[in-house]
Amino acid sequence: MDDLSKFFVGDEVVRIDLEESHWVEIKKEMSIADWERIEDASVGLVFETNGEAAPQSRIAYRSARVTSLELNIVRWSFDLLLTRENISKLKRPWAEKIESQVQQQNVRPNELRAVMRRLRTKR
Repeated sequence: MDDLSKFFVGDEVVRIDLEESHWVEIKKEMSIADWERIEDASVGLVFETNGEAAPQSRIAYRSARVTSLELNIVRWSFDLLLTRENISKLKRPWAEKIESQVQQQNVRPNELRAVMRRLRTKR
């Protein structure tokens, strides 16, 4: 049988140890569908009238952190259901620690540089 891991994302996870023996497990790699959900959550079209007859539209960029965490966290040690609502209640330092590991697992250096360039030009 062919080694399909060259072509398809597997079920492998990476454990992130937190404090007090707590941990989360995240996907080792995101699929193309995961990337699309994050992109959909981070870009939207905004219409503004500004007193003009025809509304003006612009693209608005927003954070998709909760969506990214929701897609990537597979299991955790907390006595809470693993839901979007509970993920969104994570304190910022822990969410950032998990998100940082998600990015390390999924963003290649050249992609990271391109993203950073785009963010700098939007300011």
